[in-house]
Amino acid sequence: MYEIESIEYKIRRLERGLLVLLRGRIRPHTEAETKHSIMTYAKEIASLKKQLYKLTGRCTPSTPKWPV
Repeated sequence: MYEIESIEYKIRRLERGLLVLLRGRIRPHTEAETKHSIMTYAKEIASLKKQLYKLTGRCTPSTPKWPV
């Protein structure tokens, strides 16, 4: 059970970080760095959602999204 909660927490944390990045509140130095950061967040979220699906049969965390 702890592993599922940990995965869900990481997904929500990364989703919030991605939204903050996309809204422009945090900007890396160049556009290339921004694109790289976005892709890194997306790949990590996808990987965690696959793990969550294997464990629970669902890919969406049960906790609500965090506000930005």
